[in-house]
Amino acid sequence: MDSSCPSSPSLSPLSEDEVLTTPISSFSQRPLRPVCLTVAGSDSSGGAGLQADLKAILAHKVYGMSVVTCITSQNSTGLHDVFPIPAPLIEQQFNACLADVECHAVKIGMLSDVDSIQAVVRALDRYKVKNVVMDSVIVTNRGNVMCQKRALRSLIRDLIPRVLVFGSNIMEACLLVKGATGRSFTSMRSFGDICKLLEELWKLGPKYVILKGHHVAFDNRLRIVENASQRQPLWTIDTVYDGSQIYIVHKPYVSNYNVRGTSCSLTASVASNLALGKPPLIAIRDAISMVEIALEHIDTTASASNKTAQFFFSLSQHEFKSKPPMHLYTMSKCDPDILLRPALR
Repeated sequence: MDSSCPSSPSLSPLSEDEVLTTPISSFSQRPLRPVCLTVAGSDSSGGAGLQADLKAILAHKVYGMSVVTCITSQNSTGLHDVFPIPAPLIEQQFNACLADVECHAVKIGMLSDVDSIQAVVRALDRYKVKNVVMDSVIVTNRGNVMCQKRALRSLIRDLIPRVLVFGSNIMEACLLVKGATGRSFTSMRSFGDICKLLEELWKLGPKYVILKGHHVAFDNRLRIVENASQRQPLWTIDTVYDGSQIYIVHKPYVSNYNVRGTSCSLTASVASNLALGKPPLIAIRDAISMVEIALEHIDTTASASNKTAQFFFSLSQHEFKSKPPMHLYTMSKCDPDILLRPALR
Protein backbone atom coordinates (compact mmCIF):
# COMPACT_ATOMS: atom_id res chain seq x y z
CA MET A 1 0.00 0.00 0.00
CA ASP A 2 1.40 3.36 -1.03
CA SER A 3 1.99 5.48 2.05
CA SER A 4 2.92 8.69 0.25
CA CYS A 5 1.20 11.90 1.26
CA PRO A 6 -0.53 14.05 -1.42
CA SER A 7 1.30 17.24 -2.35
CA SER A 8 -1.80 19.43 -2.17
CA PRO A 9 -4.52 17.79 -0.08
CA SER A 10 -8.05 19.16 -0.31
CA LEU A 11 -9.46 20.70 2.84
CA SER A 12 -13.09 20.10 1.83
CA PRO A 13 -14.77 16.98 3.24
CA LEU A 14 -15.13 13.97 0.96
CA SER A 15 -18.55 12.60 0.07
CA GLU A 16 -19.21 8.90 0.63
CA ASP A 17 -18.93 8.24 -3.12
CA GLU A 18 -15.56 9.99 -3.18
CA VAL A 19 -14.39 7.94 -0.21
CA LEU A 20 -15.29 4.72 -2.01
CA THR A 21 -13.65 5.69 -5.32
CA THR A 22 -10.58 7.64 -4.19
CA PRO A 23 -7.40 5.55 -3.80
CA ILE A 24 -6.27 5.44 -0.20
CA SER A 25 -2.81 6.55 -1.24
CA SER A 26 -4.19 9.91 -2.38
CA PHE A 27 -5.19 11.07 1.08
CA SER A 28 -3.76 8.62 3.61
CA GLN A 29 -0.55 9.13 5.54
CA ARG A 30 1.20 6.34 7.41
CA PRO A 31 0.94 7.09 11.15
CA LEU A 32 3.91 7.07 13.47
CA ARG A 33 2.66 3.87 15.11
CA PRO A 34 1.18 0.70 13.58
CA VAL A 35 -2.62 0.68 13.45
CA CYS A 36 -5.07 -2.12 14.31
CA LEU A 37 -8.83 -1.93 13.75
CA THR A 38 -11.17 -4.00 15.91
CA VAL A 39 -14.60 -4.92 14.55
CA ALA A 40 -16.59 -6.14 17.54
CA GLY A 41 -19.46 -5.69 19.94
CA SER A 42 -19.39 -3.19 22.77
CA ASP A 43 -19.27 -4.69 26.28
CA SER A 44 -20.82 -2.38 28.87
CA SER A 45 -18.61 -3.84 31.63
CA GLY A 46 -15.37 -3.38 29.67
CA GLY A 47 -14.33 -7.00 30.17
CA ALA A 48 -14.75 -8.29 26.62
CA GLY A 49 -15.57 -7.14 23.10
CA LEU A 50 -14.01 -4.05 21.59
CA GLN A 51 -13.16 -2.63 25.02
CA ALA A 52 -10.99 -5.67 25.75
CA ASP A 53 -9.53 -5.50 22.24
CA LEU A 54 -8.51 -1.86 22.59
CA LYS A 55 -6.85 -2.54 25.96
CA ALA A 56 -4.82 -5.38 24.42
CA ILE A 57 -3.95 -3.34 21.33
CA LEU A 58 -2.71 -0.44 23.45
CA ALA A 59 -0.63 -2.86 25.57
CA HIS A 60 1.33 -3.62 22.37
CA LYS A 61 1.87 0.11 21.76
CA VAL A 62 -0.29 -0.12 18.64
CA TYR A 63 -2.90 2.51 17.78
CA GLY A 64 -6.42 1.09 18.01
CA MET A 65 -9.55 2.02 16.05
CA SER A 66 -12.98 0.40 16.32
CA VAL A 67 -16.08 -0.53 14.36
CA VAL A 68 -19.02 -1.25 16.67
CA THR A 69 -21.15 -4.17 15.41
CA CYS A 70 -23.55 -4.37 18.34
CA ILE A 71 -24.19 -2.93 21.77
CA THR A 72 -24.47 -5.43 24.60
CA SER A 73 -25.58 -5.35 28.18
CA GLN A 74 -23.31 -7.77 30.02
CA ASN A 75 -21.09 -8.24 33.03
CA SER A 76 -19.34 -11.05 34.89
CA THR A 77 -22.68 -12.81 35.50
CA GLY A 78 -23.56 -13.14 31.82
CA LEU A 79 -24.90 -11.60 28.63
CA HIS A 80 -28.23 -9.86 29.26
CA ASP A 81 -29.17 -8.18 25.96
CA VAL A 82 -27.83 -7.42 22.48
CA PHE A 83 -28.71 -4.55 20.13
CA PRO A 84 -27.26 -5.03 16.61
CA ILE A 85 -25.89 -1.99 14.80
CA PRO A 86 -27.48 -1.52 11.32
CA ALA A 87 -25.26 -2.79 8.51
CA PRO A 88 -25.02 0.61 6.71
CA LEU A 89 -23.61 2.17 9.87
CA ILE A 90 -21.08 -0.66 10.18
CA GLU A 91 -19.88 0.12 6.64
CA GLN A 92 -19.78 3.84 7.37
CA GLN A 93 -17.57 3.21 10.39
CA PHE A 94 -15.22 1.17 8.19
CA ASN A 95 -15.11 3.97 5.63
CA ALA A 96 -14.44 6.60 8.28
CA CYS A 97 -11.51 4.63 9.70
CA LEU A 98 -9.84 3.08 6.67
CA ALA A 99 -10.25 6.03 4.31
CA ASP A 100 -8.45 8.27 6.79
CA VAL A 101 -5.73 6.07 8.31
CA GLU A 102 -3.64 3.28 6.84
CA CYS A 103 -4.54 0.14 8.79
CA HIS A 104 -2.08 -2.71 9.23
CA ALA A 105 -4.36 -5.38 10.74
CA VAL A 106 -8.04 -5.98 11.45
CA LYS A 107 -9.44 -8.08 14.29
CA ILE A 108 -13.05 -9.30 13.93
CA GLY A 109 -15.22 -10.33 16.85
CA MET A 110 -18.98 -10.60 17.32
CA LEU A 111 -21.18 -10.52 14.19
CA SER A 112 -24.68 -11.69 15.01
CA ASP A 113 -26.58 -11.45 11.68
CA VAL A 114 -26.12 -11.88 7.94
CA ASP A 115 -26.31 -8.16 7.13
CA SER A 116 -23.48 -7.38 9.56
CA ILE A 117 -21.31 -10.15 8.12
CA GLN A 118 -21.90 -9.00 4.55
CA ALA A 119 -21.09 -5.40 5.50
CA VAL A 120 -17.75 -6.53 6.91
CA VAL A 121 -17.02 -8.72 3.86
CA ARG A 122 -17.65 -5.78 1.51
CA ALA A 123 -15.39 -3.51 3.55
CA LEU A 124 -12.55 -6.05 3.68
CA ASP A 125 -12.72 -6.49 -0.10
CA ARG A 126 -13.02 -2.76 -0.78
CA TYR A 127 -9.91 -1.88 1.23
CA LYS A 128 -8.04 -5.09 0.36
CA VAL A 129 -7.23 -5.83 3.99
CA LYS A 130 -4.71 -8.67 4.29
CA ASN A 131 -3.92 -9.15 7.98
CA VAL A 132 -7.37 -10.26 9.15
CA VAL A 133 -7.69 -12.04 12.50
CA MET A 134 -11.04 -13.43 13.60
CA ASP A 135 -12.32 -14.63 16.95
CA SER A 136 -15.34 -16.94 16.62
CA VAL A 137 -17.67 -15.16 19.05
CA ILE A 138 -20.71 -17.36 18.48
CA VAL A 139 -21.29 -19.11 21.82
CA THR A 140 -21.51 -17.54 25.29
CA ASN A 141 -19.58 -19.00 28.21
CA ARG A 142 -22.89 -20.54 29.33
CA GLY A 143 -23.32 -22.37 26.03
CA ASN A 144 -25.93 -20.09 24.42
CA VAL A 145 -25.54 -19.65 20.65
CA MET A 146 -25.45 -15.94 19.71
CA CYS A 147 -25.24 -16.41 15.93
CA GLN A 148 -28.35 -17.09 13.81
CA LYS A 149 -28.30 -20.16 11.53
CA ARG A 150 -28.28 -18.03 8.37
CA ALA A 151 -25.52 -15.91 9.86
CA LEU A 152 -23.50 -19.01 10.69
CA ARG A 153 -23.74 -20.17 7.06
CA SER A 154 -22.66 -16.73 5.83
CA LEU A 155 -19.79 -16.71 8.31
CA ILE A 156 -18.56 -20.07 7.02
CA ARG A 157 -19.09 -19.33 3.33
CA ASP A 158 -18.14 -15.65 3.01
CA LEU A 159 -16.01 -14.42 5.91
CA ILE A 160 -13.81 -17.20 7.27
CA PRO A 161 -12.14 -17.84 3.86
CA ARG A 162 -10.93 -14.20 3.93
CA VAL A 163 -9.22 -14.63 7.31
CA LEU A 164 -5.48 -15.06 7.87
CA VAL A 165 -5.69 -16.23 11.51
CA PHE A 166 -8.86 -17.75 12.97
CA GLY A 167 -9.26 -18.35 16.71
CA SER A 168 -11.88 -20.59 18.28
CA ASN A 169 -12.58 -22.65 21.36
CA ILE A 170 -13.58 -26.30 21.14
CA MET A 171 -17.33 -25.72 21.57
CA GLU A 172 -17.44 -23.10 18.81
CA ALA A 173 -15.19 -25.15 16.54
CA CYS A 174 -17.56 -28.13 16.82
CA LEU A 175 -20.51 -25.89 15.94
CA LEU A 176 -18.75 -24.41 12.91
CA VAL A 177 -17.57 -27.76 11.56
CA LYS A 178 -21.05 -29.24 11.97
CA GLY A 179 -22.57 -26.25 10.18
CA ALA A 180 -20.12 -26.62 7.30
CA THR A 181 -19.95 -30.40 6.90
CA GLY A 182 -22.75 -31.89 8.97
CA ARG A 183 -20.11 -33.86 10.86
CA SER A 184 -20.64 -33.91 14.61
CA PHE A 185 -17.75 -34.03 17.08
CA THR A 186 -19.78 -35.20 20.05
CA SER A 187 -17.16 -37.40 21.69
CA MET A 188 -13.86 -35.64 22.37
CA ARG A 189 -11.65 -38.03 24.30
CA SER A 190 -8.05 -37.32 23.37
CA PHE A 191 -5.61 -34.93 21.77
CA GLY A 192 -6.01 -36.94 18.56
CA ASP A 193 -9.68 -35.90 18.46
CA ILE A 194 -8.59 -32.28 18.94
CA CYS A 195 -6.23 -32.63 15.96
CA LYS A 196 -9.05 -33.93 13.75
CA LEU A 197 -11.28 -31.03 14.77
CA LEU A 198 -8.46 -28.58 14.13
CA GLU A 199 -7.91 -29.96 10.63
CA GLU A 200 -11.62 -29.71 9.77
CA LEU A 201 -11.68 -26.12 11.03
CA TRP A 202 -8.70 -25.23 8.85
CA LYS A 203 -10.51 -26.60 5.79
CA LEU A 204 -13.03 -23.75 6.15
CA GLY A 205 -10.43 -21.42 4.64
CA PRO A 206 -8.18 -19.56 7.11
CA LYS A 207 -4.42 -19.84 6.68
CA TYR A 208 -3.82 -20.42 10.42
CA VAL A 209 -6.17 -21.80 13.06
CA ILE A 210 -5.79 -21.39 16.83
CA LEU A 211 -7.80 -23.81 18.95
CA LYS A 212 -7.86 -22.45 22.49
CA GLY A 213 -7.84 -25.09 25.21
CA HIS A 214 -8.13 -23.22 28.50
CA HIS A 215 -11.30 -25.07 29.53
CA VAL A 216 -10.05 -28.59 28.71
CA ALA A 217 -7.75 -30.61 30.98
CA PHE A 218 -5.43 -33.34 29.65
CA ASP A 219 -3.57 -36.01 31.60
CA ASN A 220 0.01 -37.12 30.90
CA ARG A 221 -1.21 -39.38 28.08
CA LEU A 222 -3.07 -36.48 26.45
CA ARG A 223 -6.48 -37.92 27.28
CA ILE A 224 -9.22 -35.42 28.09
CA VAL A 225 -10.06 -35.49 31.80
CA GLU A 226 -13.70 -34.83 32.68
CA ASN A 227 -13.08 -34.53 36.43
CA ALA A 228 -10.32 -31.94 36.67
CA SER A 229 -10.14 -32.30 40.45
CA GLN A 230 -8.25 -35.58 40.14
CA ARG A 231 -4.90 -35.57 41.95
CA GLN A 232 -2.59 -35.89 38.99
CA PRO A 233 -0.65 -33.48 36.78
CA LEU A 234 -3.09 -31.91 34.33
CA TRP A 235 -2.33 -29.78 31.30
CA THR A 236 -4.10 -27.39 28.99
CA ILE A 237 -3.01 -27.13 25.37
CA ASP A 238 -3.37 -24.37 22.78
CA THR A 239 -2.97 -25.77 19.27
CA VAL A 240 -2.12 -23.96 16.05
CA TYR A 241 -2.46 -25.48 12.58
CA ASP A 242 -1.22 -24.11 9.25
CA GLY A 243 -2.48 -26.87 6.98
CA SER A 244 0.58 -29.09 7.24
CA GLN A 245 1.99 -28.89 10.75
CA ILE A 246 0.69 -28.56 14.27
CA TYR A 247 2.20 -26.19 16.81
CA ILE A 248 1.37 -26.58 20.47
CA VAL A 249 1.81 -24.57 23.64
CA HIS A 250 1.13 -26.57 26.80
CA LYS A 251 1.03 -25.40 30.40
CA PRO A 252 -0.37 -26.58 33.74
CA TYR A 253 -4.18 -26.62 33.88
CA VAL A 254 -5.84 -24.14 36.26
CA SER A 255 -9.53 -24.75 36.91
CA ASN A 256 -10.56 -21.49 38.56
CA TYR A 257 -9.26 -18.72 36.30
CA ASN A 258 -12.79 -17.66 35.26
CA VAL A 259 -11.45 -14.50 33.63
CA ARG A 260 -13.43 -12.70 30.93
CA GLY A 261 -11.76 -11.19 27.90
CA THR A 262 -8.90 -13.66 27.45
CA SER A 263 -10.09 -14.83 24.02
CA CYS A 264 -10.67 -11.27 22.82
CA SER A 265 -7.26 -10.25 24.15
CA LEU A 266 -5.52 -13.20 22.49
CA THR A 267 -6.84 -12.51 19.00
CA ALA A 268 -6.42 -8.74 19.41
CA SER A 269 -2.82 -9.41 20.45
CA VAL A 270 -2.27 -11.56 17.35
CA ALA A 271 -3.61 -8.73 15.19
CA SER A 272 -1.42 -6.20 17.01
CA ASN A 273 1.66 -8.34 16.46
CA LEU A 274 0.83 -8.64 12.76
CA ALA A 275 0.46 -4.85 12.63
CA LEU A 276 3.94 -4.62 14.15
CA GLY A 277 5.25 -6.66 11.22
CA LYS A 278 5.73 -10.04 12.92
CA PRO A 279 5.26 -13.24 10.85
CA PRO A 280 1.98 -15.06 11.64
CA LEU A 281 3.44 -17.88 13.76
CA ILE A 282 5.56 -15.48 15.80
CA ALA A 283 2.56 -13.17 16.17
CA ILE A 284 0.50 -16.09 17.50
CA ARG A 285 3.24 -17.37 19.82
CA ASP A 286 3.87 -13.95 21.34
CA ALA A 287 0.14 -13.33 21.80
CA ILE A 288 -0.29 -16.62 23.67
CA SER A 289 2.73 -15.72 25.80
CA MET A 290 1.36 -12.30 26.68
CA VAL A 291 -2.04 -13.62 27.75
CA GLU A 292 -0.54 -16.48 29.77
CA ILE A 293 1.85 -14.23 31.68
CA ALA A 294 -0.98 -11.79 32.44
CA LEU A 295 -3.06 -14.68 33.81
CA GLU A 296 -0.22 -15.66 36.12
CA HIS A 297 -0.51 -12.30 37.90
CA ILE A 298 -4.16 -12.56 38.94
CA ASP A 299 -5.49 -13.65 42.32
CA THR A 300 -7.49 -16.83 41.66
CA THR A 301 -9.44 -16.34 44.91
CA ALA A 302 -10.82 -12.96 43.80
CA SER A 303 -14.31 -12.41 42.38
CA ALA A 304 -14.85 -12.84 38.65
CA SER A 305 -15.04 -9.09 38.01
CA ASN A 306 -11.89 -8.44 40.06
CA LYS A 307 -10.00 -11.20 38.22
CA THR A 308 -10.89 -9.57 34.91
CA ALA A 309 -9.72 -6.16 36.14
CA GLN A 310 -6.46 -7.69 37.43
CA PHE A 311 -5.92 -9.44 34.10
CA PHE A 312 -6.17 -6.24 32.06
CA PHE A 313 -4.07 -4.27 34.54
CA SER A 314 -1.37 -6.95 34.29
CA LEU A 315 -1.69 -6.95 30.51
CA SER A 316 -0.95 -3.22 30.41
CA GLN A 317 1.80 -3.10 33.06
CA HIS A 318 4.19 -5.94 32.35
CA GLU A 319 6.97 -6.31 29.83
CA PHE A 320 6.48 -9.68 28.15
CA LYS A 321 9.91 -10.91 27.19
CA SER A 322 9.75 -14.61 28.07
CA LYS A 323 8.18 -16.91 25.49
CA PRO A 324 6.59 -20.30 26.18
CA PRO A 325 7.95 -23.23 24.18
CA MET A 326 5.99 -23.85 21.00
CA HIS A 327 6.76 -27.37 19.83
CA LEU A 328 6.30 -28.33 16.20
CA TYR A 329 4.78 -31.65 15.11
CA THR A 330 3.08 -32.96 12.00
CA MET A 331 -0.47 -34.29 12.26
CA SER A 332 0.79 -37.88 12.02
CA LYS A 333 3.33 -37.63 14.86
CA CYS A 334 1.33 -36.62 17.92
CA ASP A 335 3.05 -38.95 20.38
CA PRO A 336 1.99 -37.99 23.94
CA ASP A 337 5.36 -38.97 25.42
CA ILE A 338 7.20 -36.70 23.00
CA LEU A 339 4.72 -33.84 23.28
CA LEU A 340 4.75 -33.56 27.05
CA ARG A 341 8.35 -34.45 27.81
CA PRO A 342 9.62 -30.82 27.72
CA ALA A 343 6.86 -29.72 30.12
CA LEU A 344 7.42 -32.60 32.54
CA ARG A 345 11.15 -32.02 33.07
